[in-house]
Parts: sequence; C-alpha cells; structure tokens
Amino acid sequence: MLSLIWKDFYINRSQLLWPTGLLLAVSVLGVTTGSSGALMYLKPLLTTYSALIVPFFALNSVTLEEKNRTLSFLRTLPMSPDNIVASKFLAPLLAGLVWAGAAALVLAVTSHGLGENTPGSVSALLITLCVALPVTAIELVVFFMFGAGASRASTLVIWGVGYLAIMAASSFGVNAERAYEVLLNPAPKLIALAAAGSSLVYGLCMLLAQAIFRRKEI
Repeated sequence: MLSLIWKDFYINRSQLLWPTGLLLAVSVLGVTTGSSGALMYLKPLLTTYSALIVPFFALNSVTLEEKNRTLSFLRTLPMSPDNIVASKFLAPLLAGLVWAGAAALVLAVTSHGLGENTPGSVSALLITLCVALPVTAIELVVFFMFGAGASRASTLVIWGVGYLAIMAASSFGVNAERAYEVLLNPAPKLIALAAAGSSLVYGLCMLLAQAIFRRKEI
C-alpha cells in the first residue's frame, strides 16, 4: 500500500513542487520586502489551490495509469485489488492534507503582514478541502467504471453544475457576499459537519470503486 501511495506522489511531483516553489517565492518576497500587496495575493492562492490539488492530483494520476497501462500490470502482481484502489483515494487525500498543513504554516508565518479580514483563513483551507473530497471521490469512481476520459468530463460537469448552482442561488435572493464570508470564516461546527460529510462520501465512494475494480478483475 505504501509503495503504491509513494508511486502516486512520485508521478505527481510536478503538481506539488511547482506551486510550492511559487508560493514560497511569494512568501519570501512579501516577508523580506515587507510588501503587504504580495502577501495579500498569497492567501487567495493558498485557498484556491487547496480546492484544486486533491481532484487534479487524482485526475493526473489515473490519466497516467491508463496511458501507461499500470493497472493492468498491477493486477498481474500478488497484490490486493482493494489496496490498489485504496491507494488512488489515499494518495490525493494525503496530498491535500500535507498542502493544507503547509499552507496553514505559511499563513501563520506571514500573518503579521496581513489584515484580520483578508480571505484565505486556515478554516477556509479546511472547508475548501472538504468541498474537494466529494468531487475527487466521484471522479475516481467514474474512472474505475468508464476510464480517464469520462473522469475528466465528470470533473468539468461537477464544477460546472456547482457554478450554475451558485448563480441560481444568487438569482433566488441568496446573499452571495454573506455566503462567501461564511465560507471564509466558518464556524467550528460547520467545519466539523463538512469534514464528517465529505469523509463519509469519500469512504463510501472508495468502497464502491473497490467493488467495481474487483468485478472488472473477474
């Protein structure tokens, strides 16, 4: 299992190293020069990438797996099919948690140069990660059912539906600015509910993907 997770981290190393290098450069520039303008861009970037790293990590991984026929090779090895599928779910989750932890550390170090009400709090990092998990789970289930092409399409559909839902909510009188503030500064109870719900969906989708993979293997 650990070797499978490490493999996913290795093939996705560019998705981790390039954003990390860029954000570290912005952080160092903002801290050394005392530029609050540079630091103001840091928080939204950290929050945005927290919502993207998990689904895109998983999508890149399964695309390469299909291109290189890695899954077919793994099925010839004395390896549990459930572990193969579980690694596809655990590797993106660990990447998201590592990113969120690193982002929280960066925010703590650079917080003296930022105002209290700037977007991108540590709580917002956690909420965006919770939102990303169900998207990733659906993406992976679709991959094991139909392949990487369908998985990419499902990601676009999910984000598109989410955007349309936000637009529809605004048209029905929902205060978008208020909702944005709640997401940026969520209450602990909201974070706990979001974490529990997204973890449940993620776990159930992993079990479904394992069942699909076992059936295909037969």
